[in-house]
Amino acid sequence: ELYDINDLALIFDVEDNEISISSIQNSFNMTAVDQTEVIKVSATTLNPNVSADMCNIIAEIAPDFLIRIVGAGSVEIIDSAVSEAEPIFPNVALVSIIGAIIGLGIAVYVIFVIDYFDDTIKETEDLSNRYNKPILGEIQTIDTGKSKNKKSKATHSLSSTMLTDESIPFNVVENYKSIRSNIMFALGTTDKKVIAVSSANPGEGKSTTTANVAIALAQTGSSVLLIDADMRKPVQHKIFKSSNIDGLSTLIIMRSTEDKAIKSNVIQGLDLLSSGPIPPNPSELLASDRFKTLISEFAKKYDYVVIDTPPVNVVSDAMVMNDSISGIVIVLKYSSTTFESLSSSMKQIELVRSNVLGFVLNEIDYSHRSRIAYYQPKGNYAYGYSHRSGSESGEEVFD
Repeated sequence: ELYDINDLALIFDVEDNEISISSIQNSFNMTAVDQTEVIKVSATTLNPNVSADMCNIIAEIAPDFLIRIVGAGSVEIIDSAVSEAEPIFPNVALVSIIGAIIGLGIAVYVIFVIDYFDDTIKETEDLSNRYNKPILGEIQTIDTGKSKNKKSKATHSLSSTMLTDESIPFNVVENYKSIRSNIMFALGTTDKKVIAVSSANPGEGKSTTTANVAIALAQTGSSVLLIDADMRKPVQHKIFKSSNIDGLSTLIIMRSTEDKAIKSNVIQGLDLLSSGPIPPNPSELLASDRFKTLISEFAKKYDYVVIDTPPVNVVSDAMVMNDSISGIVIVLKYSSTTFESLSSSMKQIELVRSNVLGFVLNEIDYSHRSRIAYYQPKGNYAYGYSHRSGSESGEEVFD
């Protein structure tokens, strides 16, 4: 009679306002105090006032039942029930502390497991010790800005990560100068200063690195020829914004001359031999005697010849030119290239007994160097042969 049936339904947490005897009984607890004849009655509900009223009602009606059932002489009420100021359950502070400890433990465990199974390359020391090859340098990542359009972002990235760009950070310029010095030192004992630059997988920044290494070499006053031998997905003509109607492919099959194929002084001291029209047999062209003859002639005319080649794990183009080069530089992407993929490429290089000059660890983010990432091969390196005619910059595709 003291409470509305709807309120009691909420207090006892029952459905359809069905307040049963069992739901009320379950709310009571009666215990003897220290094994004496004193009985303590308590009630637990979602409302402290209801709990106190229930205990007081029981205290009023219980004596008559106890006297008749037990045969006691008298039953007295020692104290009245009062409502608790604070809820007894849940203990928010305790539950929060326990939850935080459990959450922290799970987080530490997950991080440990991820780190244990993470196979991506993050430390140059591990890289050098495992393969016993020098680290030619590290290149810090360059923030080229965010773009909603992936294609425009990629184009912007190509043009804004070159050493000729005034906005490129000073430390990145110094990174490439350090790489240049190490390459010059590595080639110091060879007469033929011809290097190939490749990577284990697509999308690891080898073309941009190749262009910048060539620029850095040219900035020393040396004469440098940059050759785009990636005749499957060429980008050097886009980086330097030059024509690709004539290039390496047409020069090898003698459909153009060196004067037409080579773009002189794309920057001071640097000439560019772009890929030319995309052929159906790039590996065969690079393995031809004609290509070897061209490289031999270029090595005599230029102080340095830098060749951009396709990823080792994708095609064998870099391997077939082994006799034409002095060594190969492998570009790796920080927290992306895995040791497994690098080991696979190193085995292929060892089979042809090519000289690995060293590694360049690319796109290092020093502010997040301890973070964990996984390499996921991208499907955008479209190697294959399609019979099409006419492409951007006036390119043609051989049929």
